[in-house]
Amino acid sequence: MSEWKENKLADIAVVQNRKRIPLNSQQRENMRGQYPYYGASGIVDHINDYIFDGQYVLISEDGENLKSRKTPIAFTVNGKFWVNNHAHILKGNDELMNEFITYYFQNLDINPFITGAVQPKLNLENLLSISIFMPEREERIGITKLLNSLDRKIENLRKQNETLEEIARSIFKHWFINFEFPNADGKPYKSSGEAMVRSELGDIPEGWNIGNLGDIVEVFMGYPFKSDLYTFESGMRVVRGENVSLGFLKWDT
Repeated sequence: MSEWKENKLADIAVVQNRKRIPLNSQQRENMRGQYPYYGASGIVDHINDYIFDGQYVLISEDGENLKSRKTPIAFTVNGKFWVNNHAHILKGNDELMNEFITYYFQNLDINPFITGAVQPKLNLENLLSISIFMPEREERIGITKLLNSLDRKIENLRKQNETLEEIARSIFKHWFINFEFPNADGKPYKSSGEAMVRSELGDIPEGWNIGNLGDIVEVFMGYPFKSDLYTFESGMRVVRGENVSLGFLKWDT
């Protein structure tokens, strides 16, 4: 492996912040269209015009997300788009440089370069002062291509998971909302003319009952759960409001 050398951002990319144009919500409402309008943490809206056309890197300039990192602070953007004044915009001066810069900042501790106690900010001067270490060109390109390949696989798996979740929701609705679960002959229950009975919620399959969640679970409240209980490895799951969606329990880990 080659020796990694120190660079400044200004040495490997061109900053194009002067081309940014912020639009307020009313202006964007009057310009509804197909082009993404980006802010500090991603797409904010879609409008009918664009400033940039090509591949660029956006790096968050301000906002709480600079510290919390709930969403990426750096991302590569392709195509025609507009950018407001909450994201720095750069264009790498070499092959795959945009992607390398994006990966670098996604994994970089930028806290020493952030100013502002109430509203965190990564100003341009501090951004350009950040040291970026990288190997020789060919090795850098090889590393970036490998990371790109892994990202594509991750994205494909994410899309597959979304598809499976949608299938699961559809099956749940078909079986337990529309009552079309398989009967003894493997045919849809309700549409096959199977017995339905009246209930306070409408017709339900014969033999089914109406009840409350409290009838089948015991609820414990007021416990100071530790963060390690929010993982599968703990052997115990803590259900929070954010885990409940459309009748399903969803886990991030």
